[in-house]
Parts: sequence; structure tokens; C-alpha cells
Amino acid sequence: MIYLFRLAYRNVLRHFRQSTAALLSVSATLFCVMMFEGYVQNVKSLYWTSHRHRSMLGDFLIEDERTHQAVGRKEPWLYWMDEAAQAKMNDFLQTHHQDIDVVLRNLSFQGMISNGRVSAVTFVRAFDLKAGDQMRGPLWHWNAFYGKPLLEDSQEQSLLIGKGLGRNMDCLPTGPKFRVRADGTYPPDERAFQCYRDDLQMSAFTESAQLNALSLKVDGLVDGGYQDLDNRYVQMSFRQAQVLLNTKKVGFYTIMLKDPNHAEKLISDFETKFGADYPHLKATRWQKHALGELYRNIMELLSIFRNFVVIVILVITVLSVLNTFIKLVRERTREIGLLQSLGFTSAWIQKLFFAEALILSSFGIVAGGALALVVGLLVNTFPIYYRAGLLSEPVPLHIGYSGMALLWTSLGLLILAGVTAWISSKRTTEKNAIENLIFS
Repeated sequence: MIYLFRLAYRNVLRHFRQSTAALLSVSATLFCVMMFEGYVQNVKSLYWTSHRHRSMLGDFLIEDERTHQAVGRKEPWLYWMDEAAQAKMNDFLQTHHQDIDVVLRNLSFQGMISNGRVSAVTFVRAFDLKAGDQMRGPLWHWNAFYGKPLLEDSQEQSLLIGKGLGRNMDCLPTGPKFRVRADGTYPPDERAFQCYRDDLQMSAFTESAQLNALSLKVDGLVDGGYQDLDNRYVQMSFRQAQVLLNTKKVGFYTIMLKDPNHAEKLISDFETKFGADYPHLKATRWQKHALGELYRNIMELLSIFRNFVVIVILVITVLSVLNTFIKLVRERTREIGLLQSLGFTSAWIQKLFFAEALILSSFGIVAGGALALVVGLLVNTFPIYYRAGLLSEPVPLHIGYSGMALLWTSLGLLILAGVTAWISSKRTTEKNAIENLIFS
């Protein structure tokens, strides 16, 4: 067998010019698949990190399922967790404290914000500031696009508003245009902005149909994530939201685990503990939740698009390699006849072409992989900003690296090249030596 590959290696070098098209096809295929798969993996990571950390959804949510039904959208406070449910929740969390990293209490509600001359309907996300900072992690500790995070204000009598909402409220940046870092996060610097008024009035209806209002100062402008949400997004502290709504209830909990793989076990334990007394309380992975619908749609679209592109690339590669080897076999018909006359069997000659295809493909894989690595490093070093889907801000183009994609693509190319070479040589090698020598 070793002599077979030595002869195949010599043949590849000898007929290298004739095999250039196949080599380039294999190289281009690996390069395109690696670049595209690296981009897809980065977009998936971007959206996953945005939901789990930046949006503070953790690994799963606990809430009353009726809050997303028609009755819950009309009067959400009726389905928030009261003190009895919270006490039982605390027992559950304490029982599983060894698996839990961060527990975040949240309130989501609609309100009205005004600067004295302009008013707007808002979507408010209120949360425990310290727990929220832990869930965002060190990369997203500084989540203010302009200004500073809420945790930097010890009084908690402040809020962050979306950049789009900030424009409506006359809260505008005063410094140069700011762009995110290469990893999509913000430098921990207080970037200047100025509002028409230093404080805004936030108002909302309580459970008893009272209209309460608080005067809160704007600590900064935050990126709401998606364009529509950014135009009405508000963040405030959980404590101030309870004061505004005159309630002690909790809208929902988000739980981040030390090991996300344990999520299903905790969800099962939660259903066992709460199923009888609180049948409407559900623990749900955010990927399956209404808040993760856009994530699911984008991931599904990316998967379909990726599969389509890969299939097209592979079809083109197969046709190119097949055409190259058919031409190469025809040009080497006399060589095949000579080998047959020396006693080599058809099966052995087919193995020779198969080995040549493997060696040639290996050269192409190395060249395509090296090119993908170099281009990926260049793109990541000098990021290109673009808008990813419905995100409100441009994000840097980043090419990730997938070892599994490299492995499976390389194996696929080797198999395709080998099978193509075998098909190309089969008909010629089945002829006898005289036919191949005379009619070549």
C-alpha cells in the first residue's frame, strides 16, 4: 500500500498542471465553507450572548404563562407572583443553590414617559441592579451606549432609555459618533450626552387603577437591541418599579445556571414542586419562550441558508473535479494500458487514481484552510461594520472558527474526490491493455 501512495504522489506532481482545476475547486470549496460557517457561528454566538447575558435572560425564565395571553396583556399585574409564591420560589432556589449562579427578579410593563413637552408610550424592563450586573457578566457590565449604567448610580432613582426613545425625548449624544468594540461590547467609558431636561416623568397604572408617577433622571442611553424596541425601551431598578406600581409582586424570574446543561433537570424539578399549587407557573428555556421567537426564526433562516449554500458549492465542486479527472484519465489512457500490460489489475489502477485524488484533495484542503485562516484573521483584525438582521446598531463582521466544520468538510471533500476519481477511471480501466494502447 505504501508503494501505491508513493506512485500516486509522483503522478500528482507529474500531472500537477492538468490537475490544477480540481485543486482550485477543492481549495475554494473549503475556503468558502469555512468562511461562511465561521460567519454563521459568529452570528449565532452574537444572538445567543445578546439574549443570555446582555438581555439578562439567563438559561430559563419562570413566570405565569397567562401573562402572554390576551388577559395577561390587558392586566399583567393580576398574574405576577405574590408574596406566597415568592416564598415558595425562594425555597426552591435555596434547594438548588449549588446549580444556580444568578437569580434575577424582573418586572415588565407599559408606561408613559414625558419630558414636559413630548410624551411616549414605553416598554419598561425593571430588574435587580446588582443581580442584573452579575448576569450580564464582565463583558456587558457597561451596557450604556452613552452615559453610565444604572448600577453606577447609588440612589437607583434613574433610568436608561433606548437611543431611539432618547431622540424623541431630546436626549442626544454630544460627542463623536461611537461604535462598539470588535467583540460587540462597549468600552467602559462615560460617553457624553445631553437631555432637554435632566429628569423625566415616568407614569404607569397600578393594580388598583391609580396613575402613579415618578421623576427619574436619565443616566444614559442604551441600545434596545432591535429597532422597534429601541424606540420605546426603558430600563429601571426593580425597587423603583415596585414603588411606581405600588406592588410587592414579581413579574418573572430569570435564572442563570453554573452549567446550562442542567437546565432541563431544574425545569423538571420546578414543575414537580409547583405543578399542584401553581399550575400556571411555568419554567421555560428562553429559546422556547416568546422572548426567543426572533432568535428561533433567525437561527432557522441561517441554517436553511447555510445548507443551501453548502449544497450549491458541493455540487459545483463535484462537477469540476469530475470533469478534471475525466480529462486526466483520457490523457493517460496509454499509461493505463502500459500498467495493464505489466500485469497490474484494473482494481489496482483504480486504487491508484483513488489515492491520487486523496493526495490532490489534501493539498487543496491545506491551501484552502490556510487561506481561510489568513483572511479570517485579517477580517477580525480590521472589522467591517454591518447591520445584522433587525439589530438597531451596526455590529462588526467577525469570522469564527469551527473545528468540526473543518473536519467534516475535509472528510466530505476527500470522499467526494475519491469517488469521483474512481468513477472517472472505472470505464477506461475495464478495457483491455490493447484497446488502451492502440486507441489512446
